[in-house]
Amino acid sequence: MDQLTLENYNHLKSKGQKILKVVSRTVHTSGLENILEGPGIMVPNHYNWKDILVLGTQIPRPLCFVCQEELLDEKKFTKSVIDVSSETVPFWGRVVYPITSSISRYVVSQLSKIEDALIPVALRGGNNGEFIQNSYEKLIQGDLVCIFPETRKKKNKHEALMPFKSGFARLAYHAESNGLSIPIYPTAIKNSMGLIKDIELVIGKPHYLIIGEENSREDISAFIQIIEGEVNSMLYN
Repeated sequence: MDQLTLENYNHLKSKGQKILKVVSRTVHTSGLENILEGPGIMVPNHYNWKDILVLGTQIPRPLCFVCQEELLDEKKFTKSVIDVSSETVPFWGRVVYPITSSISRYVVSQLSKIEDALIPVALRGGNNGEFIQNSYEKLIQGDLVCIFPETRKKKNKHEALMPFKSGFARLAYHAESNGLSIPIYPTAIKNSMGLIKDIELVIGKPHYLIIGEENSREDISAFIQIIEGEVNSMLYN
């Protein structure tokens, strides 16, 4: 992460801390001692936009977030917010279009300041090879990369943990294949849904993907199940 991006990241981090004080009570964080020096991949569950603020403000090191490419395009982002709003409350999304558009414009302008800390990925029909390579380059630089493996936010607090996608494991496999062993940190964010609640962030101990001699697909699949199980255990036990 270059110096200008780091300065902008820290500035937005300060803003994020103020926002969290308004929309929640306290953020309790445990497991920071598990984060090692050097590169790593954080794998958290995902409820809503507060998850990003929690991670960005509570993890002492800067994070490079893998994000939907729509977040970096004002029109696509606005449409995405409206679509979600309309699904949740019929007609609501389009009624408040001017407000949604203004918020989207502001978010995109802020994200553009830390573009070097973002790794865009297309969830449908995108070039996943490009996402892996861009993420791998961040790891080579010693950065922490954050990937939400559920790929989308939940619509309510009762929705269970969704099956993890393979992106984080394939990234770890690519790094391991190139001689770079990467710690994977299962991460749980509790109570970020709703307002004025204590939020809890738990970082688990690092796990490493071990490559076998024959079937890489089975190695990746088994590793995904391990990390998903760890996150699920931290969330609900």
